[in-house]
Amino acid sequence: SQNFSEYFSSRIKRFSQRPPEGESWGDVRKRLIEALGEIEEKNKNKIILIVTHGDPFWLLIGIIKNLTDEELLNYDFYPKPGQYYDPIAEK
Repeated sequence: SQNFSEYFSSRIKRFSQRPPEGESWGDVRKRLIEALGEIEEKNKNKIILIVTHGDPFWLLIGIIKNLTDEELLNYDFYPKPGQYYDPIAEK
């Protein structure tokens, strides 16, 4: 059996190719967008705290910044454990 990192021939393929019994980054991004829409709808005019793992956090930054897959792969940011990020303060 292959290691997870050996399954993909390049990082860009992780956006469209699913590992066995897993999700692609594109799948995760789609779920994030849907969840954010629901969260925003239920919490209008409220401050929202999102706690997540590294890859979804990284994908979320790409959503917020409207980055393409290639731009996200080249973006010099990956969250560290316990890292706080405020996209509003960054603007």
